[in-house]
Amino acid sequence: MIRLFSYHFVPLNKLTSIFLLIDIIILSILIIYFLLGIASINTLTTIELLELLLRTKKEALNGMSKTDKHWDIGYLSAIIEYLAANRDLYSIKLFGFTINQSLILNLSITMLVGVIASAFSLIEKGSSNID
Repeated sequence: MIRLFSYHFVPLNKLTSIFLLIDIIILSILIIYFLLGIASINTLTTIELLELLLRTKKEALNGMSKTDKHWDIGYLSAIIEYLAANRDLYSIKLFGFTINQSLILNLSITMLVGVIASAFSLIEKGSSNID
């Protein structure tokens, strides 16, 4: 980000600007790839864990006879309700934001707009130098 800001304030030659733009593109791709990994971990720890617990509860209820006590099922139900209510508490956060697909989409669009703006600025500087 520092390179992106310094790009607009410090006059640089065209070749250095192109290399900085390529560097920004590569770093943006790596950041998005890293965030996608975190989002998949969040999905595994919240949604799929709840699905696994619900499936376990269903299998336990199907395998239980009428004389068995339901103490373990009550505990399992309480755990499921707690995890469903506090899903954001157990997810990975970055700067206070829960990393999910919508946040990654917003960041990707922001990075893409920044790269396109830098490219247009570079093209505009190139065309003004010709005149």
